[in-house]
Amino acid sequence: MNYLKKKIGNIKIVAFDFDNTLVDERKLLIQKWKIILNDFLFINKNLKKTFFEFYQPDNNKKILDKTLSKLKIDNKIKYQILNKFRKLKIKEFQIPKTHKLVKLLISNKIKVGIMTNGIKDYQITRIKQLSFYKYLNFFYFGDKFKKPNKKFFLQSKEFKSLKDPSNFLYIGNDYKNDIVPAKKLKMVVCLVNSPIMKKSCNFKSIDKLYNYLKKVL
Repeated sequence: MNYLKKKIGNIKIVAFDFDNTLVDERKLLIQKWKIILNDFLFINKNLKKTFFEFYQPDNNKKILDKTLSKLKIDNKIKYQILNKFRKLKIKEFQIPKTHKLVKLLISNKIKVGIMTNGIKDYQITRIKQLSFYKYLNFFYFGDKFKKPNKKFFLQSKEFKSLKDPSNFLYIGNDYKNDIVPAKKLKMVVCLVNSPIMKKSCNFKSIDKLYNYLKKVL
């Protein structure tokens, strides 16, 4: 926390990662899978139950393959399931205190935006669901470059406009993809919603970060 306290007074721009930083993507995916698999229970009543026995936050396609194999269901149905899954749009699970945090930053004359690895066509409709969307100043996506590639950050006009990169704070939930490349560019960083707790830049949750910044800004 001392790390951020020393830096926060010079911050002019803040960018957030999106998934699992501002919204709970894990909850979103679970809810989407529940809805989709319910539509395919006519194939096998144990489809949803078996899928969630194998479920992990990543590699959903492999989990689906494993589920279909165990239940001896023709793998051709996989493409129908995945197609419906991709098309399904549901309400985002916005992480508590994100709205208050963004408003706090803006009230201190700090520009705020989102920089996400996700593809623009997919992410922008989700971002527009955020309660504070109208207050955001900029957006960058992973169509051309993705973290941890430093070019992902260097594409930002906001970053290029600063003479001192330590005037730019990046907040994300992934140490390897969010924090490491930003630190290499001399940006100020903050890790949130992560099990890594020993890093000086870490806050257990957005709630903890908001409460801290409310005291020091």
